[in-house]
Amino acid sequence: MELILLLFSSGLLLLGITRLFTFKYRLRHYVKSKGTISNYEIETKYFSTGGIEVDKDQYDRFAKISNWKRVKYYSPEITYHADNGQDYSGTWWTEMPNGIPHNIGELVEIYYNPEMPQKFFIYDKLMMFWEPLLIATIGLSGVCFMLYQIL
Repeated sequence: MELILLLFSSGLLLLGITRLFTFKYRLRHYVKSKGTISNYEIETKYFSTGGIEVDKDQYDRFAKISNWKRVKYYSPEITYHADNGQDYSGTWWTEMPNGIPHNIGELVEIYYNPEMPQKFFIYDKLMMFWEPLLIATIGLSGVCFMLYQIL
């Protein structure tokens, strides 16, 4: 059992480190630019206690007696100009816990791939730095604890 937990903790450590370096690589090799929000879409999804997506009718029936969640997602359509002289447009889905983060016509900071300018992302420090760091820290703690138990 200890070996399984050690392997699981090692996997978490590697996952966190890999995600952190992947995002750092993207920040270094993608081009920072500004994009204009030309439109946006808001989608609401419903989840049961176990994290399974359900339809609105099920949510309405069971949300009052159970801890079911309603999550709003915000998808801005962003238009930006790349270094190759062309304009690109795309969408980026993100969770929307505190209302609409950007309005139509607003400039947002994006990063796009210079080799494939249609690929871009909006930097989210929570998802791209703190989450991988937390996963790696939990994994490292598990590895240290399990090595202490085994040795």
